[in-house]
Amino acid sequence: MSLVSNSTTDHKKDDRSQVKELTKDVKTKELLGDPGYDGENIYKMLCKKGIKPTIRPPNNLVAKKAKTERQHSATYQQNKGYHSWRNKNKYGRRESVENTFFRFKNSFGSKFLS
Repeated sequence: MSLVSNSTTDHKKDDRSQVKELTKDVKTKELLGDPGYDGENIYKMLCKKGIKPTIRPPNNLVAKKAKTERQHSATYQQNKGYHSWRNKNKYGRRESVENTFFRFKNSFGSKFLS
């Protein structure tokens, strides 16, 4: 079982296409993701594995009656606003990770070479 999982892709790959492989051998309780990871199938897959999806709903997602975890999250964000959703889910943790990689890219260039 892995403690760390990663995937490096080009700009043509969809973030969602990586989730199954990234979570295959990793024991984790939560996945923090941006709207690129949003999708009902992703929520279902993560929930089946016992992983809590903390994925920001896209702004254009039409919230329906909250029947699924994804719809509940979208409804909450639409009713209370992004900042309330962000605080409730401690989403700043993901933003800190993004900021770290932004700093690496600024220091070493946007393409990492072996």
